[in-house]
Amino acid sequence: MCTAEGALVDLGSFRASAGFIANFRHRRSHAEAWLNERREYIEFYLGTWMVRRRADLTPVYELIFRRMQQLGLDWRYVHPQLMLVDLRLPHEVLESENIPEAVRYDPTENYWRERREAVRDDEVADLRRNLDEDYRESVEEARRDPPPATVRAYQRVYGSFPAGWPPEGEGENSR
Repeated sequence: MCTAEGALVDLGSFRASAGFIANFRHRRSHAEAWLNERREYIEFYLGTWMVRRRADLTPVYELIFRRMQQLGLDWRYVHPQLMLVDLRLPHEVLESENIPEAVRYDPTENYWRERREAVRDDEVADLRRNLDEDYRESVEEARRDPPPATVRAYQRVYGSFPAGWPPEGEGENSR
């Protein structure tokens, strides 16, 4: 989202956004909200994956966009993309710093560790290539198919497509 002044606003996940909106709606401080967050955030939960095939949510999206427009806010479409994060720590970090390298170095263990890491690196690279290919295919599909309900609702309210639509693909989500 963007404010009327052009500042970028990111409310976070669906749950975090719902909690923020509930707090704003009920005019509570963060400390007060913490006590009631568990039961009230669901009132504004925006995750639609469970009901999107059972109901047309376009009127709901239009309501949200009308209210955003009244507040001088805007929305940027970002095509969903799965990313891979490799959380392996370098093996040096895991080894004790108190033992000199000459003492802790084991050529056989080092060889096998490097082999395991090389196999893991290849697996990670393959998975990243697969995710990138799936993303490119989903962008092509999105460009071919009618826009999603959120984009259509935005267009009805604002009179144009949101920034980011249609998705372009390469590097789009890194902005």
